[in-house]
Amino acid sequence: MLEWTKFPKIVRGDGMWLIDEDGNRLLDGVASMWCNVWGHSKRELINAIIMQAKKLQHSSLFNLTNEPSELLAKKLIDISPNMDQVFFSDNGSTAMEIAIKIALQYWTNLGFSNKTKLLHLKMDIMVIHLVQCQLDMYQNFFKIQI
Repeated sequence: MLEWTKFPKIVRGDGMWLIDEDGNRLLDGVASMWCNVWGHSKRELINAIIMQAKKLQHSSLFNLTNEPSELLAKKLIDISPNMDQVFFSDNGSTAMEIAIKIALQYWTNLGFSNKTKLLHLKMDIMVIHLVQCQLDMYQNFFKIQI
């Protein structure tokens, strides 16, 4: 069995680079697993985070709202033609689940409740999440065909 060697310890980031404890620069080509698309240690982002953290670090959006979310929603609506509502999710799986439920409800509202087939190109984490939803409490609400 392959034994793992010691992993590099990352101590800081600079733009698109991660720097380890030995000073080696590693290109962060996946934006720290897609969560850091603007790079590391950007002064503008640091200042915005500090200002917001002084007011509120986190607030669930489940039946609640907050000013930054409302401002972002307004900006998105302003730049998006024919859109007057925004839904925020805290992760990709839930975002996909809700998007599909909205689409299914849309067709149901138009009288096409039989439009339930979904197309996917490969078996990935989003599809696995949808299969789980199909198997749990949603199975009597939507009949999703994957």
